[in-house]
Amino acid sequence: MGRGGRVAGKGRKKRSGSLASAPAVTRLPEEALPQSTYRLTPWRKAALFILPILLLVIYAETLDHPFYFDDTTNITENPHIRLEEFNLAGLKRAVTDSYSRNRPVANLSFAFNYLFGEYNPTLYRLVNILIHGLNGLLLFQLLLLTLRMPAASIPRDKVHILAYVTALLWLVHPLHIQSVTYIVQRMNSLAAMFYLLAMLLYIKGRLCPVAKRKRRMFAGCLVSGLLALGSKEIALTLPFMIWIYEWFFFQDLDRRWFKVNATSLAIGFGSGLMLLLIWAIFNPGAGLLDFIFAAYSHRDFTMEQRLLTELRVVVFYVSLFLWPYPERLTLLHDFPLSSSFLEPLTTLGSLLFLLLLVAIILRLAKRYRLYSFCLLWFLGNLVLESSVIGLEIIFEHRTYLPSTFLTLLAVLIADRFLRVVWLKRVLLVAVFVLLSSWTYQRNQVWENKVAFWLDCLEKCPTEIRIHNNLGQALEKEGRIEEAMGYYRQAIEQNAMFADAYNNLGLALEKVGEVKEAVQAYRSVLKFDPANPDALYNLGSSLGRQGRGKEALLHLEAAHKHLPSDVDPDVHNNMGIILAMHGRLDESIEHFIEALRISPNDPLTHNNLAMTYARQGDLAAAKKHFREALRLEPGFEEARNNLLYLIGKEKEQ
Repeated sequence: MGRGGRVAGKGRKKRSGSLASAPAVTRLPEEALPQSTYRLTPWRKAALFILPILLLVIYAETLDHPFYFDDTTNITENPHIRLEEFNLAGLKRAVTDSYSRNRPVANLSFAFNYLFGEYNPTLYRLVNILIHGLNGLLLFQLLLLTLRMPAASIPRDKVHILAYVTALLWLVHPLHIQSVTYIVQRMNSLAAMFYLLAMLLYIKGRLCPVAKRKRRMFAGCLVSGLLALGSKEIALTLPFMIWIYEWFFFQDLDRRWFKVNATSLAIGFGSGLMLLLIWAIFNPGAGLLDFIFAAYSHRDFTMEQRLLTELRVVVFYVSLFLWPYPERLTLLHDFPLSSSFLEPLTTLGSLLFLLLLVAIILRLAKRYRLYSFCLLWFLGNLVLESSVIGLEIIFEHRTYLPSTFLTLLAVLIADRFLRVVWLKRVLLVAVFVLLSSWTYQRNQVWENKVAFWLDCLEKCPTEIRIHNNLGQALEKEGRIEEAMGYYRQAIEQNAMFADAYNNLGLALEKVGEVKEAVQAYRSVLKFDPANPDALYNLGSSLGRQGRGKEALLHLEAAHKHLPSDVDPDVHNNMGIILAMHGRLDESIEHFIEALRISPNDPLTHNNLAMTYARQGDLAAAKKHFREALRLEPGFEEARNNLLYLIGKEKEQ
């Protein structure tokens, strides 16, 4: 996580007084520290106002782009974020019942999006763009304070322009598209927003001379840190990064402070443990080690392979940051595993490169403090997702937070070595235009699902999930034969890829090949007898064929292997088949359960009303027919059923 290693070179000269007895922790004279306030001139205000406008222009074309990949699981097929009205029950359901229960803040944001626009992607994307813009402003403010620190050694007349250029280039960088355009990765950008805010509040609190305001700043830092953790677990590095910042910029890398100030170190570790405890609360039933090792049970790589491969991945992230050409960017990368330091040989090269970076951090820490911190920030904020936890090998969005200070480092180096003012300006304009155009160009790929997945397939032809998702995209466009071809290609590459079998079965049913569809579902059950999707699809298919008893057995098995509150369709279909067999009480129970999960489904209300009518409970039947019509005014079947019941009552 955060690194606090020893620094090469001689220690600072001894000062009068005892560190242990000092009433304050600040080692630098207060008059040497920057003021926490910053005056914005009209020109500076105008420059800041330009940032969100530029951002909106670059990302405007993405507003009507569809949902992708994990957006489905976490948003469009997540009944728990369907907040129909603002109430505690709905908020609680979004926080505690969503699939990513350890990210309640992100889930709440999706729930509010649903409240105001259901599944209108424009509103979701506007929020993502807004978060990205706020992150740029927070980064600007954080850099202003950091660049004005005495240890940063930056001339005062350069502070504003360096901070502004860094924020500008970071905002338009193509590498951040996955954190903005890919809706579900709001989890990542939202965590970064609260992370940056926490850092900013901590620094402001340290600089504030008024005790009451200082306490408020520190309280805000704590709250922001918890909100960051509630968005994504990358925030676990925050206490350590704050501690490192304190040592670098407030304690002037004082070794005595590092050794003696055990309280500060304990606070850092204690905060980390507290965050881990909160994480454990949202992940009941598994210890941290159990969680780490369990993550590898469904991966095709070992912990050793992951650790070795991540050495190359981190170096690859650096290369993507330096040259984010759109043809190098993709959702899923074809990244071969490392089996040893020599297989492939670039693993050893990557290790040596990273060791060189660590050596540079230690070497530059005294004289070029800011350069050293930028590198430490980059590596420290990658350590969680590039270490032992069994996550997927590589994702571009993992560079979002780490690249903030890496961008500053690039700007500082360019400013240091380019002496000619006009050349700096030309380079800035060229880099800005290039990055902006590449971001705009890359975003165009996300406009159409078929084009998007074809682009992914070209760059990563061995990834079976791409074949599967491309098939789904083609199927939605009515190109079913092509879709089935890609499902079959995925199965050829992996004969135990259940999703492809299930999607192939559904496509076969659409073209009337029911027997082949049933065979596809049964193929899944041969190697995964408890697969809920295959059980559900098979049961539904058998039910449509009139094989009710057999269908019911498979639907009940699907229900058994699914979480009880996940899929309302399972309950709805079970209710239909039970009603077909005259088991009306059980049928009603399943319809009610389906409505508990998804209370605004007009079809389920209609089915429940029809079952009540068969039982003779006409009042309950009319109530649910009316509710179905309220939810879908053009629902003719519900309208006709209701009119029939009303007419029947009049006849009586």
